[in-house]
Order: sequence, then C-alpha cells, then structure tokens
Amino acid sequence: MKQFEKVLNFCENHKKILLLSCSAVLSVLFIVSILIAVFSGGEFAETSKTVEVKGLLQLNETGYSTNYLSGDKFSFDKERADITLIAKDPAIDHVVKIEKLPASEYGFLINGKGDVIDEAEQITMTKDIKSVSVVSKYYPDLKVNIPVNVVSTDGIEFKQSLLMEAESAKLYKDNKLISEEDKLVLPETDKPYNSSAGTPAGAECSGGACLRNFQASNMRVEFEIISTEEVEVSFVIKYCMRRDGKTFGEYYKVKLNGREDKTIAAIKTEVGEDYFTPADLQTVTLKLVRGVNVITFESGTNVGTQNPANLDAIMLTCDKAVLGVFPA
Repeated sequence: MKQFEKVLNFCENHKKILLLSCSAVLSVLFIVSILIAVFSGGEFAETSKTVEVKGLLQLNETGYSTNYLSGDKFSFDKERADITLIAKDPAIDHVVKIEKLPASEYGFLINGKGDVIDEAEQITMTKDIKSVSVVSKYYPDLKVNIPVNVVSTDGIEFKQSLLMEAESAKLYKDNKLISEEDKLVLPETDKPYNSSAGTPAGAECSGGACLRNFQASNMRVEFEIISTEEVEVSFVIKYCMRRDGKTFGEYYKVKLNGREDKTIAAIKTEVGEDYFTPADLQTVTLKLVRGVNVITFESGTNVGTQNPANLDAIMLTCDKAVLGVFPA
C-alpha cells in the first residue's frame, strides 16, 4: 500500500514531465506506424514505376555473342564492357551522367521484361529468347536490347564433312524466296532454275543436277550451316565451266555471314565448251562461328554480274564432327 502511495506521489510531483514524455512516445509511434504503412503498402514502389526517367544507356565497348545453340549460357563480358548512363531524374535538378557504369549497377532482362538478372551466365539460352537487354538497376527505363539467335540442335547430326547441293539450297529472286516447285518451272518451263526438271542437262553434276539460267536476274543462293564450335574449314565450290573463264567474283559475290570473301572472288575458273561440265574451284579456308553460319552466292544487275556459271554444290570439311544442317 505504501509502495502504491509512493508511485502516486511521484506521478503527482512529476506530472508535467510525464505528460511531455508520453506525448513524445506517442508521436514517435505514430510516425513509425505511417512509415510501416507506406513501405508495406507499396506506395514508394508504385511511384518509381509510374515516374518515367528519360535518358539513354550507351554501349561504348562490349564483348558479347548473338548466336547461340539451345542450352548455351548468355555471353557478356562485364570486365571489358564500357557503358555510359545519362538520365534526367525528376527527383534531381541536374542531369545524371556516369561515364563508365559500374558492373554492379546494371543487369539483364530476357526479352525486355521480367526480373533483372545480375550475371550473364545466369541466363540459359532457349528458342523463345529473342533478345537480352542490358538494363540499369537504378533506372530500369534505360536499357539496350541485344537481338539474339538461338538454334535448337534437336534432330541434327553433326559431321566432319558436309556436301550441300545448290538445287536444294534456298533460292531468292529479287529478295523473294522461290519455292521448290517453282525452281522446276521458272524462269522458263524448258529452262528452269533447277536443271533436274525433266532435262538431261547437269546429269554429271553432284547429285545429278545444278542451279542454272540465272542470266541477268537478281538471284541469291543461300546455304545455312550450323557449327557447335568456332572452327576453320576447307571450302570447295562445285560449279560448271563456261567458255569465258572469268574469275569467280565476276560470276558471283560470295559472302560468309554477310561479308564478301575476296579470296574466292579472285580465283580464276576453268574454261569448257559444255556449260554443264562439272569442276571444283580452288580450295579456300573459311572460319565459321559457333551457331548458324550463312554462305550466300549473289548474281545479277544489283551486284554487277550476269550470266554466271551454273552452281553445282559446296563442300565443307574440318577435323571435328561439328558441322550440321537444319532438318529438311
């Protein structure tokens, strides 16, 4: 009882101090409750999503790959990368500019969306991935898309050597793909592109046929080769002789992955009286990339050639079983 009286007397004697202390504690608790409500309710996150930050992310120097086989890891060299960030942040009164963005300040998005992934090797490439974006972690509106090509190797047999017939390759006229049926009747039914169409011409060629009769038309023949490694191959072009015996570059512009091969262009072709006598062009070395490689033969007025030699086939050979083609 005496103890209770002492407490009452203490409260009575220190009433003002206790009231001030209680008010301070209640104020602190009120502020804390507001902060908890804001953070737990997502108001800050919602604001960051709705406020668009203008600017750019610029890849000055980078090391990355765009061609992949299904199951590969995405390749992007953060140590080599030199990335500049420029942003107009509404919360800051000056333009933010970072000359070289630290590796910890950016990550990657798959197909431009989803959660930011810290490291490139955390991304396993699959057929549904069309691009990988480099994105600022602080300003997610700022990103650069890297288009990628991912190839499935299902059903592909890999070999050391490939013989690819020209009559089975993709054929384009004026950038329009010619169907297999049309190869047999165009441009003229008695002289179609594919010499196996009911005529004996080209019977001595590889596969018993060749592509012919391009004349001055704008034609493109396209071969697609898949390689599981970056590798050097021996490359042979099989063609039919002509009476003029020009360099091969005067007949066709030959390109590997979009780049013209000057060595092939300078090789002299053999002279023959019969337009369907098969011959092999001098062997050259090509360097294939890992993934899909495209070898094209272009002829026509758009590239400054006409009446090219008939195209028979191509052969690629290396010392490893790494070469394949898409299933028919």
